Amino acid sequence: MAKNELADARKRLQKELSSASVDAHEPALALPRAKYREQVTADLVASLSGKARSYSEAFRKVDRLITVAASDVFGQLVAYGDPPVLPVSNLDLRGGEVTTVLFEVPDKFSLAVGCGNVVWLDDPLMTDAVQIGSLSMNWTSTGSGTLKLSALVLDATSDGWQPYRD
Repeated sequence: MAKNELADARKRLQKELSSASVDAHEPALALPRAKYREQVTADLVASLSGKARSYSEAFRKVDRLITVAASDVFGQLVAYGDPPVLPVSNLDLRGGEVTTVLFEVPDKFSLAVGCGNVVWLDDPLMTDAVQIGSLSMNWTSTGSGTLKLSALVLDATSDGWQPYRD
């Protein structure tokens, strides 16, 4: 049953993502064309049921893993070497489809962090590396400040990558 559902979905997707369909949505601009393809694919996967949907969603997770490992993390290692270790406070783990962590670091580390950077957090609760997704800076009237960051936890990186703690 799942195999038939996937075959039907492939046929629908082939039609909806044909050159003519994409051109009808947006004839020239690359980003809207790409967004259209992503949305059509996401909608189709969302319409699947049971094993067919699980099978399809597994590819999205694998794609994300490959992107993070081969592009994001490997690129940073080549360009900058080992990730820095950041002293953190107010650590807050958030579950969900992907685990994220919110934390603060002193403003003197502002040059060591940026969106996309991979870092180790100097906290015994966080043994895996993280990839920074967003940051904000806050200063007090005394001139001291903190960086508030949100990061994607790179699950099991401490298993395959000898962290700084060893």
